[in-house]
Amino acid sequence: MATGTPPADDSAIQQDPSGHGCWDALPLHILDNVKMQLEQSETYDYEPSQALKNLRLVSRRWCAWATGAITCLVLPPTGHDSPTPLSEFGYGMLDMTSMLTPKDFGALCDSKAHPGAVNVGHALAPFTALKELSFARCNGTSDDCLRHLGTLSSLTKLDLCGCARVTAEGLTFLGRLTKLTNLNLGRCRSIGDGVLGHIAALPSLAKINLFGCVGVTDAGLSCLGAITSLTKLSLNNCSAITQGGMMCLGRLTSLTYLDLAWCRGINAGAISCLSPLVYLVELNCCGCGQITDSCARPLAALSSLTRVNLSYCPISDDGVGLLRSLLPALVHIRRDRRPGFRVCSRYWFSFRNSDPWCD
Repeated sequence: MATGTPPADDSAIQQDPSGHGCWDALPLHILDNVKMQLEQSETYDYEPSQALKNLRLVSRRWCAWATGAITCLVLPPTGHDSPTPLSEFGYGMLDMTSMLTPKDFGALCDSKAHPGAVNVGHALAPFTALKELSFARCNGTSDDCLRHLGTLSSLTKLDLCGCARVTAEGLTFLGRLTKLTNLNLGRCRSIGDGVLGHIAALPSLAKINLFGCVGVTDAGLSCLGAITSLTKLSLNNCSAITQGGMMCLGRLTSLTYLDLAWCRGINAGAISCLSPLVYLVELNCCGCGQITDSCARPLAALSSLTRVNLSYCPISDDGVGLLRSLLPALVHIRRDRRPGFRVCSRYWFSFRNSDPWCD
């Protein structure tokens, strides 16, 4: 090589400032190694999505590679009245910036409401390795937006929290998501009993959040009772549920967490129906106005119970004492109380911010 002659790779970059003559031709296994190194770095831990998002902007080839490598995606929120994902229940996705580029944002429209728009399902189709997807706080998400999600065959977590326009029709499109384990339908106000039959057909479901789905009744819980793989279930603020629904839940013998907060039809008879749940570790009965001292012995039948929330329940100190004596494994009892407290229509949401669990 003559003196002063730059290396071949440097000259290629100089001749093609875009980098397409050199960087674009890198073997993809090298990019895989770069991704692996990034995942092990502190920067990746701090902002895990940004590196892949930047790599998508280098060239079309790199964009296709990076898109196929993305496993978690949070779509940009729309509107100002959307709820926050209930991460406390274990459904919130990682707090990361959306991987979509500004060009992709234009596709996030309901193609029925906006005839010239690209359907969101088509926009997501290239994300073939996607495992976690969140539509939380995306008010425009409708049944039409879910139409093509069946192509995301690797999906294990789907968060639709606050998507009030999603109905039973939209959830029928999820039937091909056979690896789905976590489904968040919190505050999907159009969700009712008809949806639960479609959910029951998903073979791998372990966690379902129906927080605030007031259309769910005992009839719908008969479908949930068939999902014996369930380990976590939230029926928070499903106020139409009574003892009849609890009889169906008694078949969910793998449950470790059950949230019945503000289900005002829950009484001692309903709690007795849960006695087969021998692995239940945590039970939330906050705001269940019929949980009284008579419920202490039925609760004691849940022999694995270690945490129970009895906030704003009319159970006395004597009842709590009896429960403690009957359940030696019980280490946390939560009892938030306020003098003159009255249940208001929106308090079911704010109770989550009250004092932490206490002994």
